[in-house]
Amino acid sequence: SPGLMLNILKQQNGEVIYPFSEIDTIMHIGEKAGFDLIGLWGRGVGGHDRFYPNYMPDPLLGGAGMAGKAVKRAKENNFKVVTYINGKIIDVSTDYYSYSGMDAIMLDQRGKPYIEVWKKYENISPVVFAACCPGSAEWQRKIFELAKDSYMLGADVFYVDQVSQVDPNIVQCYAKHHRHSHPAEAYSKGRIELMRNLRNYMTGLDEKFQVIITEGINDTMLPYVNMFQGVLYSIHEPSAFPELFKFTFPEVLGIVSNSNPILDRYEANYNVVYGLKNEIMTRYSGDRKFLLGGAVTEHDYENVTGPPDINKLKQIDRDQTQKYVKEAFEFVKTHKQYLNHGRFIDDEGIQVKQPAKDIVIKGYKHNMDNSVAVIVWNKGDEKVAIPEITVRGYRIKASFKPGDIPDTENDYLSPNAIRMLVFDPY
Repeated sequence: SPGLMLNILKQQNGEVIYPFSEIDTIMHIGEKAGFDLIGLWGRGVGGHDRFYPNYMPDPLLGGAGMAGKAVKRAKENNFKVVTYINGKIIDVSTDYYSYSGMDAIMLDQRGKPYIEVWKKYENISPVVFAACCPGSAEWQRKIFELAKDSYMLGADVFYVDQVSQVDPNIVQCYAKHHRHSHPAEAYSKGRIELMRNLRNYMTGLDEKFQVIITEGINDTMLPYVNMFQGVLYSIHEPSAFPELFKFTFPEVLGIVSNSNPILDRYEANYNVVYGLKNEIMTRYSGDRKFLLGGAVTEHDYENVTGPPDINKLKQIDRDQTQKYVKEAFEFVKTHKQYLNHGRFIDDEGIQVKQPAKDIVIKGYKHNMDNSVAVIVWNKGDEKVAIPEITVRGYRIKASFKPGDIPDTENDYLSPNAIRMLVFDPY
């Protein structure tokens, strides 16, 4: 899969973005944008970020029956469906908090809960949450119950939010009645136990129901989680280290977080070069309007506390950008023996003669025949000559690029374009 198309069906303020009956609309957007992994966030009565851990499909969206039909229809059209829960926090206004909270939540040194506040609209009161302990038997039981609900709904993938991003040295649980013997074990030992047990529980329901996604990444989660969202929160961060990450953990499927409803060409190329997964989000009615062809303005997001990049949505060539991004996804799929299943080698063994400053060159080695694919990316704004590239012990075999436009200038790269050179061993 090229990545995740995240859709919030109902928002924190009660606004419906997509009812379950509009799964065809979501699929149409996915097909146009090139995504085959549909995320269903905000399916519960409270919408997204309210009333957790209650995720019973909202009657306002069509209820549980319509939700099941939507999932089934998506799968019949070759999409995979991801259902969301938050694996860390519960709404303090819920019955669950009132009756089971003390068994589930984390307690600090004073015996008080860890509190998070989420407010996504200017005109609503903040929603208050308490953090739960992965070392709590009750919280583990509840997460397993929610996993079964997702399985009964027909989901292929179970998304457990926030669990992988917590630092066990900072967030510690002092509850005496949980399974951990030390406060730091809540998010070290307890988290590992939770995710291992969750995976075993899911495969016990159905061997095909074993795919887990979580937010954030740490190495203790690698044996139990299939895909990590938010490996990078911005590809424009000067402190980002994609080479180090991909070289050290070549098998990890990492989603680069993108809170906009469209990927731009630069973002898509970045993810191709570094072997990372993609994401788009439909969080607000303005996002939906944009994806369905409408022009958006600041007015569409005037009440939203964390809008997307409105200037990008106003200026981007939507159709041409989506066309290229889909071509980039197909390019990766066509050359999956390198870009999905090969080993990222960074620049090891690759010699480059006088590269331009905006040229990025990264390599992937085929796991079976040891051939090497070298990705050349011109991330700048000017056309540049492709530098002379050699690989020790190899000879060049072929050259490829996204799309079906013939290569008329084999020695040059247009602005923000990529080329793949394949080398065979002597």
